[in-house]
Amino acid sequence: MRFLIILLFCSLLPKAIFPQSNWNEILNLETTVNITGIHFLNNDTGWVCADANSHIKVLKTYDNGKNWDTSLIQSSYTPEDIYFININTGFIACNSGKIYKTTNGGDDWFLSSCIECGTEDDFLQVIFINENTGFAPGGSLYKTVDAGNNWYKIPEVPNALFGFFHPLYNDWLFSYNSYKSTDNGSNWINSVTIPPLTQGWFINNTSGWAIGGHSSTQHIYKTINGGESWTLIKSPQIQYAKLQSISSDTVWVASENKILRTYNSGVNWTLFEFPYFGYYHSDFQFVSGKTGWVASKNKLFYTDNGGSVSINLISNEIPSQYHLSQNYPNPFNPITKIQYQIPKSGFVSIKVYDINGKEIVTLVNENHQAGTFEAIFDGSNSASGIYFYRIQAGDFVETKKMMLTK
Repeated sequence: MRFLIILLFCSLLPKAIFPQSNWNEILNLETTVNITGIHFLNNDTGWVCADANSHIKVLKTYDNGKNWDTSLIQSSYTPEDIYFININTGFIACNSGKIYKTTNGGDDWFLSSCIECGTEDDFLQVIFINENTGFAPGGSLYKTVDAGNNWYKIPEVPNALFGFFHPLYNDWLFSYNSYKSTDNGSNWINSVTIPPLTQGWFINNTSGWAIGGHSSTQHIYKTINGGESWTLIKSPQIQYAKLQSISSDTVWVASENKILRTYNSGVNWTLFEFPYFGYYHSDFQFVSGKTGWVASKNKLFYTDNGGSVSINLISNEIPSQYHLSQNYPNPFNPITKIQYQIPKSGFVSIKVYDINGKEIVTLVNENHQAGTFEAIFDGSNSASGIYFYRIQAGDFVETKKMMLTK
């Protein structure tokens, strides 16, 4: 994923909750700065790198964003990704074939040696499979075997955008033409995939997920046979997307202006709106189905509950039938509660739409036991007007209207 420090003033604004979901804002930089990479070693320790015009801004936290140390690297290169092997050793991949390295946790940075690197090599990723062996795709594929001090080109891979590298699994490279390695990247085989794939993630040697299609119109695919064939997975529309799979069932997808999540292999997707999330100035990392970070332009958000909105169990007494109550209060500004009854265990979905039928947010998208529940909708980031909320649980479907007034 993407990551840094001499203490400088960093314009940290008051923390907030991202509207309509449980995403905690843990970093807010100047509006002229774009966060391009994040990397957390654990729930507390992580780094952020950002494009700050003629500088690379690096921030580091030991307490999950409560406090940040900041440093600047004077550089005309654009940071694209950040990765730390351990608490001391880390790397920043940049355009024009440049990779920075630190050996003291980000206090000092120096350029790694890459004799074959050229200005056409815009590194989009840097990642290590052990303390000595690392890869940097983005144009050509480059490899290091001496902890990132020197990098050399792998000639049999002419074009590489993103890769999946793992010390125990097969390695993959994606850039319309896909490449596969079974010996930790020493040799690569052109693996023709239909459709062309641009980025992917494996959880073992056989099960994996990938993004396919052209940048502006993309789709999600899954393999269960090590990439010999790929199955199209139905999902909301995505473009300029990246993904990370946590298990065979749990996948996170980052697309323009939104994040998608599934807990059941793509049967259902939960959508979270991030208005400024974009391919070239954002990043995300998840360490489980519930815990992760999303960088959107100059802000960094964190969730430890999968980003879900607050859902409260009001009563575990089994209702006699399905029921969707009118929201209260109504009209509201900006928070309202929606109560609903579920007479038997099953999957429940509640979504909010605007007057034009555009989906605004998914409030509920998970299995429920029988009982009475309450979901909370926060309209802080929505305009005044009429909205509709719709429940689907088994064969029960109902829609009601509500009014947001500001």
